[in-house]
Amino acid sequence: MDFEIYLGANTPEGFYSYFDDFVAQVRKLYIIKGGPGSGKSTMMKKIARFGTDSGVHTVWIYCSSDFDSLDGVFFPDYGIMYADGTAPHVLEAKTPGAREELIDFGQCFNTAGLAKIVEEIKAENQNLSVCYEQCYAYLAAAKNVKARIDEQYVPEPGLLNARAQRLARRTIGNRRNAAPGKRYEIFLSSFTKDGLEKRNIPDDYQFFPVFDPYSSCGPMMELLAKYAVENGYDVYAAHDPYCPAGDALHILLPQLRLAFVSTGRPFGYDNAPGRHLRFDAPDTGANLAVKERRRRDSKILHALEMCAADALTRAKTIHDRLESLYHPYVDFTKADQITKTQLEMLNVVFASN
Repeated sequence: MDFEIYLGANTPEGFYSYFDDFVAQVRKLYIIKGGPGSGKSTMMKKIARFGTDSGVHTVWIYCSSDFDSLDGVFFPDYGIMYADGTAPHVLEAKTPGAREELIDFGQCFNTAGLAKIVEEIKAENQNLSVCYEQCYAYLAAAKNVKARIDEQYVPEPGLLNARAQRLARRTIGNRRNAAPGKRYEIFLSSFTKDGLEKRNIPDDYQFFPVFDPYSSCGPMMELLAKYAVENGYDVYAAHDPYCPAGDALHILLPQLRLAFVSTGRPFGYDNAPGRHLRFDAPDTGANLAVKERRRRDSKILHALEMCAADALTRAKTIHDRLESLYHPYVDFTKADQITKTQLEMLNVVFASN
């Protein structure tokens, strides 16, 4: 019953966050504050593992720059979420104590000790900012190249609508008088230090892959999402990091265990099982010069993406150095106690339902 998502992504527009949209729909929000290496991600991993081991539907929310680090945990059946509230996805309590609670790992710091190395911390933070600026510049250039590739084909809107309606009726069905479901905006993919990375979709989902090399099936995904919400199902609408505010790239329906996914493009689930719908145009009209331009642009796109990944690799190295600066001044016994308190609380909540 678990699945993995991102709520933020490194994009050509900079860091793009759906944290605010997502947390607005949860019942109880625990906002975690603290500096590098203070134990935030470690606590969330323990909480997520506890939810999984308890048989609770658990959404693991990963850091878009570090494939193995968590930025949050969500328990949809209970409306409970834990989220890292520090930059670049800063969260603040709007109704403190009523809906949101703060978990402060800053209390674990030896502030007098950290004051002695403040200049080193500031220098590393500046180095970190430079790496991210370089990453976003490479991604902006890559987006321009990708736009040239995507010009190849624009499908007829009527075809998209007709296919979406048929597919929706066949797979989602019609539930009359159902209360509308919720829509959660997410990412399933991101640019990381290891390049283009996608989160796993659970194996027990039924896949409906759409072969879409020219980024044209977004309107179809939006129609499917709208139909599902209107019929009472929750929708996780996953966006393209190249166009984070645009139409959905993939659609997940956890209550039905359905996944409508794009293939044949960056961030596509090309190995998804099932018969692929196609949204590419025949290549018969393309002359050799056009085909050569496509090959050349694809190579340039890949090179720019790898440059962005290299900048994120350097950022990860700097972040690790920041954590090593902080570690001697963190009381991990106190951090473990904070985690223990949350696990005990969740144990009571899970046991009472």
